[in-house]
Amino acid sequence: MPAPLPATESGVEIRILKRLFTPEEARPALSLNAIPEPVHIIHRRVRLQMSREQLSEALERMAAKGIIQGAAGRRGARYGKAPLVVGMYEYQVNRLTPELERDVRAYMAEGFGEAVLTLPTPQMRTTPVNKSIRVEHAVASYDDLRRFVEASPGPFAALDCVCRQGRALTGEPCWRYPATSAVLRHHKKSYRPSGSSVCCPPSPNAQSRPGTRTPAARRICRPSASIPPACCGTGWARTRAA
Repeated sequence: MPAPLPATESGVEIRILKRLFTPEEARPALSLNAIPEPVHIIHRRVRLQMSREQLSEALERMAAKGIIQGAAGRRGARYGKAPLVVGMYEYQVNRLTPELERDVRAYMAEGFGEAVLTLPTPQMRTTPVNKSIRVEHAVASYDDLRRFVEASPGPFAALDCVCRQGRALTGEPCWRYPATSAVLRHHKKSYRPSGSSVCCPPSPNAQSRPGTRTPAARRICRPSASIPPACCGTGWARTRAA
């Protein structure tokens, strides 16, 4: 994985994995690649342990729990390993428990934070493009962002901030930052929050980018059947469980 899970003296990383995975889920998860693959490719590595149908059910269940990547494609679902951050932890929005939040914070302090920040190839890095880029410092207005959303084929999602949720669960509510985060385009396809349903179809005025097959007005993500969507008219929608 791009970001390793270093061992600690306290063993907090094992506690985190036990909170997220059952032993039955951990076995097929170890066969996954960092880049999502279709089920028939993954099954070659575990064909002696389970049938393709059993593997497919297990992978879909883990994707629904937010402990692996899972994305729909033109030729079927694809699955892959998810990093702890940004990945499994963020996927636990509306599934967080105080125990998991405390363990993740302890792991950040005991080893994971340093491991992520000292990677030879960091998760967040500058990509050379061999061009001169003119730097313009400007704060985008609401109208600028609205035009960006309306002109994009999406998909987008709006969801609760997992960091604020974690702080609130451990008795340290944060009021400094907005409670909502945005997930953009391809990352949204693998994001499956629980409890709070998100649904963000592109605007009917959006234009598909050249080389893509995404219809401009197509609804990409589906809200929970038990929670009706609520749209504000710009292509964004967000609902909250009672």
